[in-house]
Amino acid sequence: MEFRQFQNLQSPYKQPIYNLIQAHLKDIPPYLVPSNDEIATILQNPLHLVDLHLESVEFRQAIFVGVENEVPVAAAQLLFPVQDRTAWLPWIVGKSSAGDELQLFVEQLKNAAAHEGYDVIETVKQPFGVGWEGIGDVWPHLLHTITAGGFTAIEKWQSFWAEGISEVALPGDISYKSRYSDKEREYDLYLYDGKNQIGEIAIWLPGTRSVSLVEAGIADIEYIEIEEAFRGKRLGQAILSIAQTELRKHGIHRFMLWTEPDNDAMQKLAIRSGFQQGPLFHWMRADLT
Repeated sequence: MEFRQFQNLQSPYKQPIYNLIQAHLKDIPPYLVPSNDEIATILQNPLHLVDLHLESVEFRQAIFVGVENEVPVAAAQLLFPVQDRTAWLPWIVGKSSAGDELQLFVEQLKNAAAHEGYDVIETVKQPFGVGWEGIGDVWPHLLHTITAGGFTAIEKWQSFWAEGISEVALPGDISYKSRYSDKEREYDLYLYDGKNQIGEIAIWLPGTRSVSLVEAGIADIEYIEIEEAFRGKRLGQAILSIAQTELRKHGIHRFMLWTEPDNDAMQKLAIRSGFQQGPLFHWMRADLT
């Protein structure tokens, strides 16, 4: 297998890699296939979602392609932050039939990062998705290969997704305030008992470069928090319901959220609110020293 590096994908590899990316994304809610133009734009802006919500980072990037008999069998993008020694892996794809070639590709990917002077590779938020990160268990060939290649799961997150959230009214003695920013692509809502804040939710809308996600009206619930003294009063369901009502005005009617696999309370909240269980995502890390 030949291991090739590009700043920008070139023919004849461009379309086969686009096809691989699209095939993998079909396995992840909301099961959409981004267009070639959308993929091309995001490849040039792999931190477009992170840059909206977190401090921008200066980095170099490269796309790596594994080629067998002039046919691409695997591809990945590595980001090299200027001020850090940890290389970031936003996405990796590979043919499930590649076997040994995919394993060799992972080893070559690690070698490329080490050659650039980096000590670690870690996954970061996937630029094509709704806030998720890492390797989903719906891609067992990738999960097996990178685990065998020396990557370990530093965290695991269970995903849930909903076509719509069950409506639950807020108790009359609880009030709320909300904030929406189209520029920041973010929505925040705060619950109050009198003057005391007792809960909040933060929701990230897809960046404008994610055309397919914007058109699908899906957003990422980054976190929900209800003060312990106020739990058990359906406030979690109510805050989700209010957020859904307000975000419909901005074209949002689908949602995804993430929780630790052992967080039974959050998983029960998700199911009661109308969410379905999605893939389990593994946040991966490989030490290169």
